[in-house]
Amino acid sequence: MPAPTFQFRIAEVDARRSTPGTLIECLRFDSDGKQNKYGSIIAFAEIHSSLYLYERFLDTIHAAITQARTLVTGMEGDPMIRFEKIIQKVNEALAAFSAAEATPILWHKIHLYVFQLAEEQLCFSGLGSLTNIFLQQQPNGEAKAFDLLGSLEQPEEVDPRKPLASIVCGAMGIGDMLFIGTQNIASVREKIDLVSLCKDHPPVAAAFEIQQRLQGSSAFESYYGTLIAGVAITPAKVTKTAAIVTPDPIVLEPEPAALIHEFEQETEEIMEQGSLASGTSFSDITDAVRERLSKLRTSLKRSPSQKSGAEEGLSPISLAGLRSMNSGYARGLVAEKKRYLILLGVLVVALVGGGLWIRSVRAKQAEQKLWMAVYDRSVEAKNRAEAALVYNDEDKARGQYAIALTSLDQLDQSTADRTKAKADLEKSLNDIRTRLRKEQTIASPAVVADLRENGQAIEASGLIAQGGSLYSIDRTQNRLRVVRVDDGTVSTIAAPEGVTLRLIGTGQTTPLVIGNDRSLFSVKNGALIPFSATSISKASSVSAITTYGRRVYVIDGEAGMIWRSTAGTTSLTGEAAYLSSPSEDIRGTSSLAIDSTIYVAAGAKVTKFAAGARENWGLTQVDPQVKQLTSIWTDVEKNVLAVADPQNKRVILYGKDGKLVTQYTSPAFQGPTDVWGDAATNTLYVLDNGKVYKLNLP
Repeated sequence: MPAPTFQFRIAEVDARRSTPGTLIECLRFDSDGKQNKYGSIIAFAEIHSSLYLYERFLDTIHAAITQARTLVTGMEGDPMIRFEKIIQKVNEALAAFSAAEATPILWHKIHLYVFQLAEEQLCFSGLGSLTNIFLQQQPNGEAKAFDLLGSLEQPEEVDPRKPLASIVCGAMGIGDMLFIGTQNIASVREKIDLVSLCKDHPPVAAAFEIQQRLQGSSAFESYYGTLIAGVAITPAKVTKTAAIVTPDPIVLEPEPAALIHEFEQETEEIMEQGSLASGTSFSDITDAVRERLSKLRTSLKRSPSQKSGAEEGLSPISLAGLRSMNSGYARGLVAEKKRYLILLGVLVVALVGGGLWIRSVRAKQAEQKLWMAVYDRSVEAKNRAEAALVYNDEDKARGQYAIALTSLDQLDQSTADRTKAKADLEKSLNDIRTRLRKEQTIASPAVVADLRENGQAIEASGLIAQGGSLYSIDRTQNRLRVVRVDDGTVSTIAAPEGVTLRLIGTGQTTPLVIGNDRSLFSVKNGALIPFSATSISKASSVSAITTYGRRVYVIDGEAGMIWRSTAGTTSLTGEAAYLSSPSEDIRGTSSLAIDSTIYVAAGAKVTKFAAGARENWGLTQVDPQVKQLTSIWTDVEKNVLAVADPQNKRVILYGKDGKLVTQYTSPAFQGPTDVWGDAATNTLYVLDNGKVYKLNLP
């Protein structure tokens, strides 16, 4: 069965009446049989005024779109780029019209939207508001309704120099449907059951039923709408007609020369078919030629000059006489047949060689055509990625970059031209990759302090800043290392006897330190002061700890639970579960950070919790992919989330929307394990192999 093809289907809902004070117009521009390539343009306008000024306003839009479509016809690349050119021309035309008119244009009376339908892409721009419903097919087969036009960003006041201020583009698939209509349809939307009509009927039938119900809902209102649907068009099947059987014609026996000519033609036909058929082998071709040669020999043996006397009506006596009289002629005929056979042999060799040569040429042409198709696909995806970056759509840019890179890997470099074309394309893709990575390489980051003594390697764990000092655990010597931020001096606090220091986190005023057996300590006057023995009792394990306000949060990585307590001077009280149920997302947790919501780093991902429940949120993929996050930091005053990725030797900064801001790399990094920021000084501290570096926050 042939694969279905996509097509936009447009149906009109026209229930307009003569309504004073309102202009309703829908301008449609199609592409003369090239709808799939260059698409259709629809301009839908509802203007609450009957002044002649606004009729000329609509004429200006019509002329601008007509001119713009002529300019972009033949333009290859992303449909969004073509639509951007069209909107630019419309804005220029409206700006010139507004500047030339003596009567001011009242923009709040104008509700105008321009749509482009091309290559399974829906792009639109506009101002004001219209009734609209976008039904998008979901993976479960149901259609979900959206307010599509509401996603368009519009300024509070229209700029006459650029009335259509922004553009939205996105995919529209098979089964998706968009209804656009006049504003007053919103008031009768429920009455006519608009959503159900769009869901349950094909586009044309739905438009007809909507029109009937709108006409019956009011005798005075004027309604108008357009229904746009993505439909699958399956090519019609080609039916085979029965062959007409005709009686075999009576064929006269050809002369030897005619037989050779016929053999030559049929052999050429066999070679031609063999060169076209991709699965035909050389042995198949030679077998067919051999069969024809055998038939030719039989025909030559039965030539008119050598047929039996019975076939010719001659008596045996006459035949004997002819043989005796023409014995020399018979020998000459044998020699002539030999010459014919030699010529046939030469002809067969020439035809076979020529056929193989033609087959080789056509195979090379097919291979070149395939190479160009893959190359064009990679170029097209590269262009789409660049266009997406212009509009800060990094997710789409990454997707298109991946498609382009996959196609690039399929291209060989068997010729000089191919090598150059692939190298140029690869260079362009590397530029896109660099823009997507947002990498900043710091040649020599500032060193705040070196926690090692005499250059000896240590196992440092955790990093927090509190009260003008940085704190980290020296597991090699089982002690707490304290760095004064102002001068970089390093001091040491020994662990209590019999206690192994494991984790460090923030407290209300001083750090909190976790020892073995979940013992809890605070730092006061250069010493570790223990909390009460029952401070952390319900957690089966402690993977990370931090304080937000007076609340202390503990991650129980084994149970997948977050516990919350109230901090006292020497104890924690009111220990209770923060999550309503355990979460698999926080098992194996390495770090957490809080800014009124909780961010938990576990493995290669970060999970966000609010009000005791997991939120639908995640981090954007980065290049190269994250392998293992060991530390995370954020702050209420900063819209960034900093994480440490030691295996890739970098520190990554995300926005709190999950999108990549930048990633810091440096030749000095051996594998950053911990990060901590100071919003007041706009500083990010990084712990790497016993050294503490200082970077700038964006």
